[in-house]
Amino acid sequence: MKKAIILFKGSNCVPCGHFEPVFEEVVLDAEFRGDVYVVVDDISLMREMSVRTVPTVVFAEVLEPGMFRPIKNFSGKELRRATLATEIDAFNAE
Repeated sequence: MKKAIILFKGSNCVPCGHFEPVFEEVVLDAEFRGDVYVVVDDISLMREMSVRTVPTVVFAEVLEPGMFRPIKNFSGKELRRATLATEIDAFNAE
């Protein structure tokens, strides 16, 4: 299974701007072995991935370029650095 981690954010979202550097650092530190995407203001993809708020991180299977099957979504308090790092490690191990 080819894996991806996707950060959904809004272009005018202040919390998204604060979270993106944390996201990048955690993904780099975790040495994620899949693709990493940052998606900005793509409402149709957000709907397909069941994203209801931003910022949201989605762990997904890559079906083909630009096509994903969401596995797990993280938003709100689930976006804490330690929680996200632990979940990325587990996703790498699958």
